[in-house]
Amino acid sequence: SKYSYEGENMKLQIYVVEGTFYEWQRYYLINERTGEIDTLEYFPYYSPTSLFYASGISNFNIGDPCLVYKNLISKRSFNVDNHNLHINFILEIRWIDDYSFLCWIDTYDSSRFNERRNRYFLVEIKK
Repeated sequence: SKYSYEGENMKLQIYVVEGTFYEWQRYYLINERTGEIDTLEYFPYYSPTSLFYASGISNFNIGDPCLVYKNLISKRSFNVDNHNLHINFILEIRWIDDYSFLCWIDTYDSSRFNERRNRYFLVEIKK
């Protein structure tokens, strides 16, 4: 295994460390003040004021959640429903504001012989 420093959210005093293992990798968000650690499967993307972060999660079964976002004040996590999106994996997340972001995904279309393509979808968080 190999661990590498990937950056810091200076506002929240959270370090991002990537752990690379034989067949997978994990990201660890380490809170400098409390020592609390969040473990993620994909790199975290913070909202503009760091109220939320969004990240991907493994999608072994189509229809399972593949995207999670977490409110860093309440510590509550939420899964985005993947039922109609047919997501293979998440390529990038771009926040618009603290309550909405675009997610760029790699997807397939089962009606077109599993044709793969990339597209964006919008996630809006209820206030």
